[in-house]
Amino acid sequence: MNSGPKIWITQSLPRARDTAKDYADLGLEPIISPVLQISSVTPTPAPPNKSDLLIFTSRNGVRAFADICSERANSVICVGAATAELARSVGFVHVKSAEGDAQDVVKLVLKTVPRSQTLRHCCGKHVQGGIAEQLSEAGYKIERVIYYEAYPVGKADVNIERVDYVALYSPRGASAFIDLLKTKCAAHLTTLSISAATDSVLEPLGLANRLIAETPDQTAIIKTLRSHFQTIRKEAQR
Repeated sequence: MNSGPKIWITQSLPRARDTAKDYADLGLEPIISPVLQISSVTPTPAPPNKSDLLIFTSRNGVRAFADICSERANSVICVGAATAELARSVGFVHVKSAEGDAQDVVKLVLKTVPRSQTLRHCCGKHVQGGIAEQLSEAGYKIERVIYYEAYPVGKADVNIERVDYVALYSPRGASAFIDLLKTKCAAHLTTLSISAATDSVLEPLGLANRLIAETPDQTAIIKTLRSHFQTIRKEAQR
């Protein structure tokens, strides 16, 4: 059993189980306790036209779409590699990855998609990034369709005093994390954020140790953590 430093994985299931393995490989003891609960929305969105290009900015969006719609003929643009991998695994064939964040999605569409193409952003209720607004201003016909909602959990099954690291995967998740802390002391924590936008939510906590991935993906998070551990080892050897 791993007895290394403990890391609280705030990510939603089932993805958190995969990332837990990454942290365990680094010698950390993962604690999975999502801060957001994912639920479907009602009424169920109407199926897209087969000619629509679908945009997914999260794995939750892909999963929610696949749960209610059997259509897989549409071309797809995804925010990153993990989302694109999931899109292919549920049956989509024509999939591109922006390999970044919402702004990279916008750039990829502007670069590769004609203005005549109708777009559908399949997203959550509290979507970040303003993709639909930006692409609409650029001349595209785009519809933002809500497929799921992510809302804060009431309670986290975590003893914060025994946690060393916290992995955060979205600004909304970071906000939910702060709410769960309430009056508990978090000064000893090192936070690990997937993006600068996620990290910015943590400003009110005044934490001394906040790590940010260079790019918004799990590979970059692990790279950042490896570099962090190398720095700690070097300082210990002085």
